[in-house]
Amino acid sequence: MNQYTTATKYATTASESSGTAMKKMETYEQSVEGRTKALTSAFQSLSQAFIGSDLVKGVTDLGTSSVNILTQIINKLGTIPTLIGVITAALSGLKNVGKQYAYAA
Repeated sequence: MNQYTTATKYATTASESSGTAMKKMETYEQSVEGRTKALTSAFQSLSQAFIGSDLVKGVTDLGTSSVNILTQIINKLGTIPTLIGVITAALSGLKNVGKQYAYAA
């Protein structure tokens, strides 16, 4: 009989506290941490959808191929010639080498 009384007491407590959990969840969702986690979850969903796209896969494949080609060049020629070539290409792009002048003589 003692166990029945205890079980009834626990059942009453559980039924009266069901609204408490909902209130605590609402408070948590309105907190900074709750909103941050919601933003993180939304960003993860966006990232997964974006990474699944063919564009990202193509860019990733292109990047992988470029790195593999650069690795082969470095293995065959060494680091210094490759580094000089990369620096020269970067500087020529910055200096607009080969571009016609805007004024005529």
